[in-house]
Amino acid sequence: MATLTKPHILVFPGALVSHTIVTLNTIYRLLDAFTVHLLVHSSKLTLKHIESAGFDTVPITAGDLIIDAILQDGELEDWIDERDRPFGDFYFKPTLSSLVNKALNALEVKYGQDTFKVVIIDLFFTQTYDTYRAHGMKVFLIFTAGVAFFDLFQTVSKETVENDPDGLLTIPGLVGRDGKLVEFINVDLVDITSPMAAAIMGRSVWDRVDGVIYGAGCIPLEGAIRDAAPKRDTPSFFAGPVCPEWFLKAVEGDENIRAERLKELSLEQQASIEFLDSHPKRSVLYIALGSGRFFSEQQCKMIHATVTRLHIPTLFVNRSPQDSAALFPDADPSKFRVVKWAPQLDVLAHPSVRCCFSHAGWGSVTESLLSSIPMLTAPVFGDQFIDAKWMEALGTSFGHLSINPRVHSNRTPRFPENADSKLEDLLESVYDQKQWEEKRKASLEIGGRMRMVALGIDGTRNREIDSLKMDLMKICC
Repeated sequence: MATLTKPHILVFPGALVSHTIVTLNTIYRLLDAFTVHLLVHSSKLTLKHIESAGFDTVPITAGDLIIDAILQDGELEDWIDERDRPFGDFYFKPTLSSLVNKALNALEVKYGQDTFKVVIIDLFFTQTYDTYRAHGMKVFLIFTAGVAFFDLFQTVSKETVENDPDGLLTIPGLVGRDGKLVEFINVDLVDITSPMAAAIMGRSVWDRVDGVIYGAGCIPLEGAIRDAAPKRDTPSFFAGPVCPEWFLKAVEGDENIRAERLKELSLEQQASIEFLDSHPKRSVLYIALGSGRFFSEQQCKMIHATVTRLHIPTLFVNRSPQDSAALFPDADPSKFRVVKWAPQLDVLAHPSVRCCFSHAGWGSVTESLLSSIPMLTAPVFGDQFIDAKWMEALGTSFGHLSINPRVHSNRTPRFPENADSKLEDLLESVYDQKQWEEKRKASLEIGGRMRMVALGIDGTRNREIDSLKMDLMKICC
C-alpha cells in the first residue's frame, strides 16, 4: 500500500480540454496543501492537456499530482485526441457509475480504505454522486463555464425555453458597461432542452453537493452575479481567472518571458508565432472556435474570401475534419496561415494580434479579456450566445456573426443569409482605428482588473482559494 504524507483528495475532471484546463487551474493551487489524484479516462490525453496548456509537470514527478486511470485494463489509453471518440461513448453510458465504483475499490486497495474523504467532480458527472458518497466521500462540484449560466440551469425550465423561446430574461447582477441589466432571450438556453441537461440537472445540484467551485469564475467580472443570487447554505468559491503566470507577464509586455516560452513550443505551435512575428503590431485577426467546434466548408471559404478582399492578415485554426489544403486551395500562407492547433495563450499575448474571433466559449472569452484583446464572435450554442451578448454590452466585442440555431449541441455556427456582408461590416469595424481603440480601452480596463486577481495583487482569489482549502482540510482531517 502506498504511503502519502499530505491529506489527499480525488478529482474527476471532464473529458473536454476546456473542462480539464479549468479544473487543473484550480487543483494546481491546492497542491501545497494536498496530494491530488486525477481519476481520468486516458492518462495520455490528460498529460497532453497539461503540457499544451502550459501547466508545470514538476508536481507529477514530485508525486504531488498523481494520475490514476479509471479503467485498469487500459481500454482508453490510446485516446490522445478528444475528437477521436464521441463524448457520450464513455461518459454518458449507464455503466459509468459501475466503472467509477470499480476504480474506487482499486484506489482503496492501493492507498487505503479511508484515504479519500472528498472528491472534486465536473458538473457533467452528477450521475456518479451517489457512488462517491457510498465510498464515504463529500462531493464538491466544479463548474467550468460562466457563473451566470450555472444558476440559469437551476432556474429556467425546459418548458419556458420551448413555449416562449423569444421571451426576455435578465440575470441579477449581470450588467453591461452602462450599469443596466443585460437582456437575453430564453432560447439562448436551448441546451436546457437536451437529454444531457436532463441527466445532469435532473434535480437541484445545490442540494446534492457539499460545495461549488466556479473554476473559471473571476470576482471583478462575475462577483456581482453571486452577490445577487439567492443565499444558500452550500458554500461557493471563485477559483479563476484561468491562466498561467507567464501568460499574464507576457501580456504586460515581458518579452523575455515570451521568448523563453517560445523555446517550449513544438514546431507546429511555433508556426503560429512565426506568422505573427512577420506582421505589424495589432494587425492580425486570430480565428479559433475552440477545441470541438468548427466552421463549415462554405463558411470557411466565405471567411477566406472576405479577409483576402479586405487585406487582413489572418491566423485561422481549422478544427474541421476536412483537410485545410482542400478548404483553402488558394490561400497565401504569408497572409492567411491555417493551423490545426495554435498555442492560444501565446497567440493572444503576441503584440501583432488585433482581434480574437471565437465561438464565445467561456474559456476563450476570459482569455481574450485577460489579454485585453477585443473580440468578434460566432457562438454555436448554449451559453456562448449569452457570453457573446454580454461581451458586446461590456464594450469588449464588436458583435456576433452567427444566429441561434435553436437546437442543442451544434458543431458549427449558423450564419444568417447575409453573412458575407455582415462579416465585412464587422471586420471593417475591427479595422476602424477609432472603433478599435474604444473596444481596446474597455478590454484594458476589465482585463487589467482580472490580471490583478490572477496575479494575486488584489487578494480576492487568494481569499477564495484559502477558504476552499480550509473547507477541504476540515473534511480531510
